[in-house]
Amino acid sequence: MNTKTKVIGGFLLGTAIGAATGLLLAPNSGRKTRRKIKNESKQMAEDVIAKTNESLKTAKISFEISCC
Repeated sequence: MNTKTKVIGGFLLGTAIGAATGLLLAPNSGRKTRRKIKNESKQMAEDVIAKTNESLKTAKISFEISCC
């Protein structure tokens, strides 16, 4: 893995840990907290998929340029 990939991975991991910690320490009921965790997890998964697709698209373009 290159440095850029490691930085992005570390950022996403830090974001996930920070979001989960914030939700777990929030003064809400268990039901509300679980709902928040579920919604935040879905949103983070969508963000990761979007970033991954963007990175793959960029890598594909870079490969095509360097290849041909």
